Amino acid sequence: MNDHRSGLSTPEDIPTPASPARRRLLLMLAATGSTAAAELLLPAQWMAPLIQIGVLPVHAQGSSPGPTPTPPTPPLQWTLQTSGASAALNSLWGTDANSLWAVGDTGTLLKWDGTAWTPQPSGTQETLHALWGTDITNIWAVGSSGTILRWNGTAWTPQPSGTQETLHALWGTDITHIWAAGNTGTILQWDGATWTPQPTGTQETLHALWGTDTTHIWSAGNTGTILQWDGAAWTPQPTGIQETLHALWGADTTHIWAAGNTGTILQWDGAAWTPQPTGTQETLHTLWGTDITHLWAAGTNGTILRRAS
Repeated sequence: MNDHRSGLSTPEDIPTPASPARRRLLLMLAATGSTAAAELLLPAQWMAPLIQIGVLPVHAQGSSPGPTPTPPTPPLQWTLQTSGASAALNSLWGTDANSLWAVGDTGTLLKWDGTAWTPQPSGTQETLHALWGTDITNIWAVGSSGTILRWNGTAWTPQPSGTQETLHALWGTDITHIWAAGNTGTILQWDGATWTPQPTGTQETLHALWGTDTTHIWSAGNTGTILQWDGAAWTPQPTGIQETLHALWGADTTHIWAAGNTGTILQWDGAAWTPQPTGTQETLHTLWGTDITHLWAAGTNGTILRRAS
């Protein structure tokens, strides 16, 4: 017997398409999309037509449905953003993805709110070199001619620094323990009320600060200078080099790195600074890492170095 409406050969023991039993079978298959039910109740030659008319899903042709493919995740990309500024930008600092600040030449100060960069009045034309803060209501910026600005959540206001030396670096632990470093060996400490100069015993320009707590801080600068703060005094540490050091980063008090001119990288192991081979002569300006086996350095001419186990 032929079913001319479906074009399928119907065995004598299979109900015709018009029968209630046949309709129930098709409804069951349509509702469940079950491969197992289809293979159990229908001959193989019936599968393709049922898939073709949409009663069964395409995967019913297989012995079992395969996993649903996961769409590929688009790769993250670097994209240019409109800053509204033309001056060089020297430092970034933020609390989260919607609260970020940038500072730069001629007193340039920008704020990111998660959507756009907006110029902020800084009240100065001095170059700003560094940013550091504790939260969105306590942020500091330092720069040329001893400039120090503080953000209180509403406005940036100048703070007396007691120096005319250019300040290049900032680091702290909380709102009452902050250090700034710069030209002629200048290091200032903020105690929550005033900035006070600290004797360093050097006239070399200091470019970087990094520490773990209020009694373990390092500063690095010209002619291979590295100083260590122990909570009472700054003490020079022998490095054996004369290269200018621009950056510091560490994981703890026995794993610290310094980077600078001619591809110089030094490692502190808790007892001594040791030169590390880098394979480059480019000046390295910055360091950052996640732990002692994943560390990056970057510098001139697009140079990026990676230290990984």
